[in-house]
Amino acid sequence: GLTERELENISFIFIKNNLQESVKRINVLFEMMTLKDLIVIDDWCDKSGRASKIDIIALEKIVTNFNNTNIIVSSTSYQNIDSSTDKWESRGGNRIREIMTTIFLYRETEMNIKRILKEGEELKIIKLLESGFE
Repeated sequence: GLTERELENISFIFIKNNLQESVKRINVLFEMMTLKDLIVIDDWCDKSGRASKIDIIALEKIVTNFNNTNIIVSSTSYQNIDSSTDKWESRGGNRIREIMTTIFLYRETEMNIKRILKEGEELKIIKLLESGFE
């Protein structure tokens, strides 16, 4: 776990539904952030349809502007562009793939505690426990 001192140093910024506007708000933090910091953007695009061009551009700006910081971007949706294959792609297409590494997280079965992490062709099976992942 984190120490009391470490917990005092955590900042959360909650931004909902407007990634483009959030770029303007968080840019003031750019000079203060280092590789010790972490930006988490949860559900960066809409869950249905294509990722909007505005969201893609905003995400590119965040990744470019904060290249000295660790960034995790998540999306609960992904797409299968070619329905004749079972290959899944991250949202945002090539523009996002070129600037970020994509890792998929799957459930093995609906009621199972096992999860599958897939990065490229590499698969890892992890267990979801009350204390976290194992």
